[in-house]
Amino acid sequence: MFNKGLLITSLTISLIILLFAVSVLGENHRAQGLIDSYLDDLENGNFSAACLPMDFPSSLEQVDQNLSCEDRNFIFTISLISIANPDWAVQSNQSDIFNSSINQYWLPYFTQESVNIGVSFPTADKANTLDNLFLIKREGWSWTIAEINMQDIEFAQTFITYQNSLNLEKYVIQTSDKIQLKDVEIDFLSLTPLDKMVLKYNLQKVYQGLE
Repeated sequence: MFNKGLLITSLTISLIILLFAVSVLGENHRAQGLIDSYLDDLENGNFSAACLPMDFPSSLEQVDQNLSCEDRNFIFTISLISIANPDWAVQSNQSDIFNSSINQYWLPYFTQESVNIGVSFPTADKANTLDNLFLIKREGWSWTIAEINMQDIEFAQTFITYQNSLNLEKYVIQTSDKIQLKDVEIDFLSLTPLDKMVLKYNLQKVYQGLE
């Protein structure tokens, strides 16, 4: 005999499970949205975005603690571009489009209160991905970017190389209360993509100083 009560109970449980799954999926994507926003800022040249701690392998030289948040974000951006296209610094057709992807989902009561987010490069080879690059932690009902995980040796070494080799004051010297423009001749025809990014970054400092 058809049990109407059992059917209603089954439908109710199914609906609760569905709503729970949708809610959890929404929370995971809300965490991912923080990274999408951060990457959008970097792609648009907003290097004053969030100042995030970086966790480097103990075997490598650590990040220069004297670097400003803006300098760190700038070097982080060009390091991402370099992983996507190792020859971008001397080529004229580089791409700096990054996509985020969830590597480890948050599931209440079953996982830690965190989400791991990776970055992929859709215009590059599929192998050019950085898994678990960002750690997002849940605090109460909100999500916070806890750190950038620099444990990928190649990526970490790329960052360190740029940190040690780039002159981020090539055109402009900035102090706490003034900006000094260097007497430098700029040949636009000979500028590499990397040179152009450094120039734009220096000019951005001037623009911000005028605001």
